[in-house]
Amino acid sequence: MLGEARDILEPLGDRYQEAHLLARIGSTYSRLGELQRALVLLGDALKLQREAGDRPWEIASLNHLGSVWRRLGNPGKALDHHRRALELATALKDAPQEAITRLDIAQSQLDRGDPSAALRELDPALASLHEMGFRQDEAKALGLRGRALALAGRPREAVPVLLEALALRRTLRDRAGEAGALHELAATERSLGLREAARAQALQVLPFGALPVPDLDKAWDGPGVRKPLLERLEVVYLPSATTLTLQRRRLEHRKPAPKWAAILADPVFAPDDPRLGGLSVAGRLAMKNDPQRAGKAPGLLPVFERLPATRREAETIAGLAPPGQVWTAFDFQASREAVLSGELRAYRVIHFATHGVADTRNPELSGLVLSLVDAAGRPRQGFLGLADIYDLDLEADLVVLSGCRTALGKEVRGEGLMGLTRGFLYAGVPRVVASLWQVQDRTTAELMARFYEAMWRDGLSPAAALREAQRSLRRDPRYRAPYSWAGFVLQGDWR
Repeated sequence: MLGEARDILEPLGDRYQEAHLLARIGSTYSRLGELQRALVLLGDALKLQREAGDRPWEIASLNHLGSVWRRLGNPGKALDHHRRALELATALKDAPQEAITRLDIAQSQLDRGDPSAALRELDPALASLHEMGFRQDEAKALGLRGRALALAGRPREAVPVLLEALALRRTLRDRAGEAGALHELAATERSLGLREAARAQALQVLPFGALPVPDLDKAWDGPGVRKPLLERLEVVYLPSATTLTLQRRRLEHRKPAPKWAAILADPVFAPDDPRLGGLSVAGRLAMKNDPQRAGKAPGLLPVFERLPATRREAETIAGLAPPGQVWTAFDFQASREAVLSGELRAYRVIHFATHGVADTRNPELSGLVLSLVDAAGRPRQGFLGLADIYDLDLEADLVVLSGCRTALGKEVRGEGLMGLTRGFLYAGVPRVVASLWQVQDRTTAELMARFYEAMWRDGLSPAAALREAQRSLRRDPRYRAPYSWAGFVLQGDWR
């Protein structure tokens, strides 16, 4: 596409449009994590913008190049680009660009371990952004100022600034920003010794690292083998003591949703799925070989196999509830549009029985895979990304992610794993059941049936019901190894 566009623009001598094209494509590569390709394209765009005298776009490209260099771990080169952008913005008297560029410089200074230099940039930027009413950038500036104060050895001054950033993120309904603000606040409070909330929940687990996958060849029963912890206790994983406390305050007076559960299961992932009965075999194969028509960008998502046991899982769960209390979405109806429609606010439990994508390096690329084609075989956006999840406004008491590795994410020191479960917690859900490793389709369906039976028929809390289901599965000779029964955990509020 790039080559074709340049072949058209170069003979016309339209440097302005060519530069814009290169900048946009470079920005796209940057978002996809292909940073070296982004550097080349943004560098070419910058050269053309200088030739064309396009100063505002030159500022934008310099700042974007600086951000790419910072992500590559070179804050020195990042600062060089941002300072050149600041000189141009100041010369043009472009107050918005000047303030935003100062934020970029401050971030690079923090990366270099110089919080005092960062504060010198942040103070004028913050005043300017507040005066201009740039609320999103003001929230970012407050967060950076709080972190700079903490790194400068002034944590008591940092706490009220971080609280102000958190309040502004919530006003803007910026879920991802709220998560970052909470992380900074928790880290700063710990540095001041504010650990009372964590001490009060000493029987719960605050996991600060990845857990090992059980050894399939190890003996898990018999003489000399200790019984697992869940035989004596409920085991619950807390994202952080700060998150738990703030979440309880936010949800304290919320009324329960009117209906029991919404279940999305057995989506259609591939254009050669037999459920696309209206297409010929040749038509389905042609679509399968065309990634654009198959509803996914090439190289971004792998090929996902159908999970037939998820339909039986969903039907079994629905059969445990009174008529009319469970909404099920199978096949093409198990879609991203169904999740984003707002209809799920009416349910106390939301159950996803599908593939999960957990990116432990870039958690923002994590998500759930729903139907990638519609009933007519047309491609559709079926990837429910982490950004989508943060933007949800749910009233559920529980979300169940019945897929592989859905509890994983990027380890953040002192805050545990940032990923799908954290996204649902900030979408208003107090607890999430998710998996730590590659779980088997049929085994998961059996575990989920026992879990919902213990919760709905026996009246147990989600934490107690998960424990009872796992103990029950462990007593079954077919599932005795922990790899079969221990993969799912409950994260969030155990009450």
